[in-house]
Parts: sequence; C-alpha cells; structure tokens
Amino acid sequence: MHVEKLRMDTFEKWRPSMLILLKEAIMNSFTQNMPMDTYYNETLEKLEGYIKNNQAVVFLVIDEDCLVGWAWCHEMLRFDEIRFHVSSFAVHPKYRKAGIGALLMNEIET
Repeated sequence: MHVEKLRMDTFEKWRPSMLILLKEAIMNSFTQNMPMDTYYNETLEKLEGYIKNNQAVVFLVIDEDCLVGWAWCHEMLRFDEIRFHVSSFAVHPKYRKAGIGALLMNEIET
C-alpha cells in the first residue's frame, strides 16, 4: 500500500474509482437532499481543471492496483504559512479503520 499524488497523466485511470468513492462518501455523510447524479461527474470535471491549473492537489492511497482512499486539497495562506485545506476525503468502506485516513493526513501535513 502506498500514497501517491494524482497527476494529469493518471487522472483518467483513477477517475472511475474516485467517482465511486465520492458517491459513497456523499451518501454516507448526507442522508437527505442527495445531489443529482450529474453532481459527481461535474465535481470530478472541476477537479480535473483545478489540477491542470495547479489549484488542487489530490493524494491517493493505492493497494496493489486498487484505489482505497483519496483526499482533495488546495493550498491556502494562513498566518504567512502555506497550508492545505481538505475539500474532499474518502476511504473505501472495506478499508476503514485500517489507517488509510492517517496515511492521507500524514501526506497532507508533510
């Protein structure tokens, strides 16, 4: 298992898995007023543009060739220091309580 930064040349490879994790995270977090199906693809399209323009950073946790977690962040200046703000965070249900979130947060904080 390892953490890697999502790059434009690997975005399409991971898009389907990111879409599944995004849907699962939203459905798990919000029990009412669910977004329309178009929301998820639109969100990933926006993310792709943010990455192209260096406005977002996405960290992936990969187990063999399976995406098991991801965190979408953007840089912000706080008290004269560059910090990451986490915009989206998801861990595959089968991998929860296995330290995936900690791996992602450690990567974000370094």
